[in-house]
Amino acid sequence: MKAKAIVAVVLMLAVSFALVVPMDSSDADFTKLSLEGGNKVSMEKGDEITLHVDYTSTSMTTLRVIVYDKAGSMANPVYKQDVTFKVGDHVLDIPFTCDKDSSPVYMRIAFMQGSTEVDHIDFEVNYTSSIWSNPALYVAIIVVVILVIALVVYKSRTAPKRDKSTLTFEQIEAERQAQKSAAPKKEAAPSAAKSERQKYLASKKKKE
Repeated sequence: MKAKAIVAVVLMLAVSFALVVPMDSSDADFTKLSLEGGNKVSMEKGDEITLHVDYTSTSMTTLRVIVYDKAGSMANPVYKQDVTFKVGDHVLDIPFTCDKDSSPVYMRIAFMQGSTEVDHIDFEVNYTSSIWSNPALYVAIIVVVILVIALVVYKSRTAPKRDKSTLTFEQIEAERQAQKSAAPKKEAAPSAAKSERQKYLASKKKKE
């Protein structure tokens, strides 16, 4: 009888202990876990975007979400946060930034319980390039402006003078009047006939 009582007590303790033991990795059951928009992410280098993770869970559990570069180490994540996953269909928003020198960059979202990875999502990051983010564009614009200014100056200096044939009658008359008013008046030279007469009168007076 004593033995049966001891066995019963042991069984009761075992059941009670099982009820309070934390859920292990097998209890975190995702029936759906995916990244909205697919596993290729386009972004500008250094920008911050939001990753949307769709999930369906059959149980509520708390996991540590870690986002890191697969070429590096989980010890140097770009994001790390403890998240409680609820039962049913939900969306998890993860702020994300990437400033690697070049793309593509291969990243992983790991769902950890302790040191055990419950599940993960791998995705690829590709940088988009803006035309205004290229310094060579501004250099090219400055060079074009300088060339245009130099061409205008050259054209103005080498342009032929305006031909008088293209002037109107009024413009030609105005130029003539301006030349007449600017030219000094010349005294009229005495005529030869007047000089001879003066000599004749002078000689006549001497004879008288």
